[in-house]
Amino acid sequence: MLHVRMLSGEEVASIPVDELQDVKALKRRMSQRHGLPVRFRQRLFRCDGPSDALEDATMLDSPMDLVLVLLPYADVCEADELAAAATEGSVTEVERLLQEPQHPDLVDSNGRSSMMLAADHGHVEVLELLLEACADVDLEDFDGVTSLMVACGNGHVEVLRLLLEAGADKDMNDLVGDTGLTIACLEGQAGVVRLLLDAGAQLNSSNDAGLTALMHAARAGHVDVLLQLVEAGADKDSVDLDGSSALILASGRSHPEVLRVLLEAGADSNAVNHRGQSALMEASRRGHVEVARLLLEAGVEKDLVDNRGNSALMIAVRYRHIEVVRLLLEASADHDLNDDRRGTALRIAAKRGHVDIARLLLAAGADKDSRDDDGITGLMLASKEGHTGVLQVLLAAGAQTNLCNKDGRTGLMVASQYCQVAVLRLLLQTRAETDLFNSRGYTALMHGSKHGLSDIVQLLLEASADKDLTRSDGSTALMLASREGHADVLQLLLEAGADKNLCNKNGYTGLMLASSSGHVGVMRLLLAASADRDLHNIDGFTAIMIASQHGHVEALHLLIEAGADKDLTDNRGFTALMLAAKHGQIRIARLLLDAGAATDLGDLDGITGLMLAAREGNAEVARLLLEASAEKDLIDNRGFSALMIAVKHRHIEVVRLLLEAGASRCSAALRVAAKHGHVDITRMLLAAGADKDSSDNDGMTGLMLAAKYGRVKVVDLLLAKGAEKNLSSKNGSTALAKASHKGHAETVRLLLDVAAARDLRNSDGLSAMMAASQQGHIEIVRMLLEAGAEKDLADNRGSTALMLAAKHGQMGSTCVLLEAGADPDLIDKHGRTALMIASQKGHVEVQRLLMESTATTSRPTKRMRCCRDDGS
Repeated sequence: MLHVRMLSGEEVASIPVDELQDVKALKRRMSQRHGLPVRFRQRLFRCDGPSDALEDATMLDSPMDLVLVLLPYADVCEADELAAAATEGSVTEVERLLQEPQHPDLVDSNGRSSMMLAADHGHVEVLELLLEACADVDLEDFDGVTSLMVACGNGHVEVLRLLLEAGADKDMNDLVGDTGLTIACLEGQAGVVRLLLDAGAQLNSSNDAGLTALMHAARAGHVDVLLQLVEAGADKDSVDLDGSSALILASGRSHPEVLRVLLEAGADSNAVNHRGQSALMEASRRGHVEVARLLLEAGVEKDLVDNRGNSALMIAVRYRHIEVVRLLLEASADHDLNDDRRGTALRIAAKRGHVDIARLLLAAGADKDSRDDDGITGLMLASKEGHTGVLQVLLAAGAQTNLCNKDGRTGLMVASQYCQVAVLRLLLQTRAETDLFNSRGYTALMHGSKHGLSDIVQLLLEASADKDLTRSDGSTALMLASREGHADVLQLLLEAGADKNLCNKNGYTGLMLASSSGHVGVMRLLLAASADRDLHNIDGFTAIMIASQHGHVEALHLLIEAGADKDLTDNRGFTALMLAAKHGQIRIARLLLDAGAATDLGDLDGITGLMLAAREGNAEVARLLLEASAEKDLIDNRGFSALMIAVKHRHIEVVRLLLEAGASRCSAALRVAAKHGHVDITRMLLAAGADKDSSDNDGMTGLMLAAKYGRVKVVDLLLAKGAEKNLSSKNGSTALAKASHKGHAETVRLLLDVAAARDLRNSDGLSAMMAASQQGHIEIVRMLLEAGAEKDLADNRGSTALMLAAKHGQMGSTCVLLEAGADPDLIDKHGRTALMIASQKGHVEVQRLLMESTATTSRPTKRMRCCRDDGS
């Protein structure tokens, strides 16, 4: 007997000697029957012999007592060494490493265990060792792949058999959902598939893309595998995430034998994926003739359309698979179906230039003139793309050349638009109509002229296209070419006799349009052809005015040399020089002046070029005009001179130029500067000798105007220069009265500081106090009272400041005046007191205030409420 005990003396096993051959067999017996760890962790020693552990190969031929020691797994990890040994199939090295003992499930740097590597390379003996070491048969790598999946993919049948016998999970999924069966089917491993099916592997499970084992086999073309799956009852019509069945997948890969198996097995031949595509469509797209033939022979529906309305025929046409097209037409596929864009097979062929296919379709009776939703025919599509071969086929079949789309464009127009010269030549040979208009009012010639397509224009002119047709706006081909600056096209039109002096509805000729854009080359051609230089548009503009306005110097020079009249006027009376002055075109102005343009012509308002330059602040143009002796003191219809205009718009440089040139009317200009508050210009004018006290026709001086408009700095300057502060206008108003009426407190303060007369009255008898009171300017009322202004003066109607304040409901003014002792009992010429007036006007608050003042001729005996400056 063999007696095995632990070091503690506990008996482990007693086994007859004749049942075991060697130590390895003993260890296996103890592992399998006595629940001990695998043999690689066991060490056996003789109780009465040497201290060394017995080797596994030691023969057990006599009874003995043995001591068993169980080893833990080694602390030092040799995973890469174990992986390398398993990869190389080194049984000895694997045995050695397991005896250390290394853990059998150690993984290398790629996450692969030794069992996976052995399975990958088909090393059965190494795999047996690892299984004996209790390696995990279902351990996964980083991608979720197990040893069984590896063996399946590589077709290692014996390895797979070992793993299945060891209990490996045959239906585990990797990270993309594939099982051993789907992997084997993908790789075409028929032997592996047979073994898995016999082992009961799940037949219809799918991966994350929805692909089953049968789909993998069908797509990859593995007929032998497919036959096994069909015989095993695999679902032949299940679909992937795209909705594609095995039949559709096989059709796209040109596997006729696979297709035959599936069709014989009853697979649905008309099934469609989520895009509405059937097996026949897939075969048509890929150009798989034999697959398409098989499907048609199986009675597949040939006119199904996908989600975009494409039939198999359209798809075959689009991808230029002529044999598939022929096959479908022979099977009577509908050649005039429309896709969702109303495209037919013929229109698709025309657009893509598939001549042979177009010929096939026409021979099969396809409608040569069918249109899409936009009215586009195959002929138009071929014309656009320049497919002359297709065009010839269509023309030979009698396609109509003058049909138009929804934009009114014919094939000829389309060819012209896209500069398809060869196409245009073909269409013209068929006498296609050249002078039709599209919906935008363009003929082919107009479009070619506008876009500078000289080859197109030449062909159309040779075909006698009408060169003087007009659009709805009156534009001709010549005008369009002129506006865009296409000299080569213009030359062709002129040689063909196009009318160079026609004008559009705005009165523009070709020469004017070219002038507007500065197209000198075009202008030179037109002038050489004797185009009228002085025609004017509906605004009265001539070519020379247009060139001047837009600053086209070279264009203007050309017109002057050609003798264009430089002094013609437009509907407003503007000359070319005036336009240059207005727009600050100095080079234009110089050129016109050098050519002798009149400097002093005025427009309908009497405004001259110098005035326009002054108004716009174009100092350099003004300088040019002055140097050319332009009259500096002319006045417009409102009595304004250039100096006054420059002052009004505060163009200091122009003012300086005019003063240096000796411009008169400085005093009038001073009043303009004062009115607009231009203190710097006022100072310049005073320095130039302007009369500070001069007045206009209404008797208004600069000081009065500045006071009226609250120009404090100008008032201060004029007073400092000694302007008379008490002058009055024709209605008798002084500067103080005007400032008081308008509420300009700072101006009033300045005038009072220089002792301006406080109680002067205008022709209506109104004083400054009255004006401020009736307008409710409380601060000014106070200032005037503090300055000693008379509070009870009456105007021509007998109204005092208090009465006027009461009449206009000015609570604040009333309060201030009462506090200052204004007499509330005075009466006007109608016998009314301030209280009566307030009552008549319905000013309740003012009425109450006056009643509180006791409304007697004596002074109030009680304190009256004092109002704030805001009148409350």
